[in-house]
Amino acid sequence: MTEGTASQSLPKGEIELKIDWYHLTLEVAAATISESRNIRVSGDDVGRALAELEDVSQNQELFEHVLDHGLGIIARLSDFKFANVLGSIQLIGEDCVFPDGLARSVNEKEVKVKGQNWSIHKNDADPFPSDPHAHDYETGLKLDLTNGNLYRKRAFVESIPKKKLMAIRTKCVAAGFVLPPVTV
Repeated sequence: MTEGTASQSLPKGEIELKIDWYHLTLEVAAATISESRNIRVSGDDVGRALAELEDVSQNQELFEHVLDHGLGIIARLSDFKFANVLGSIQLIGEDCVFPDGLARSVNEKEVKVKGQNWSIHKNDADPFPSDPHAHDYETGLKLDLTNGNLYRKRAFVESIPKKKLMAIRTKCVAAGFVLPPVTV
């Protein structure tokens, strides 16, 4: 099912219920994991972890995965190391690197996003495309911090200009990240 298809095939009330169920499932999973591990995990953390583990690059895919598996997602996350997120940087305005017209999120019509948030993981289980690299979980894009290439899963999407790459790298370094050398 592609984005937009759900709204064409389901009555409006059913779509809203599914979105509510999705968010509730993530929040219950987060609360369960937080309590069992004595750490603080949010529903967004659970969604990002699932996206990484399941190699899901589209919010619609994550949405369907959560609906299909329900609270079974807790078992799937049993070994996930939530503390590995080093931090995030936010890009606003002309620094943004998303391709024009890129669909943003399952709740695109309900939530307006002004900037981009990139998350960088320490010891990412998948060092592709660079080690480290940046994830944007809203779009499912990965950014190679050595050359500015954007990927969805392992498929090349496009390259960002070197000037934007350097602006992102500057923000990463200022936030304390150690980055690999630039190759462009």
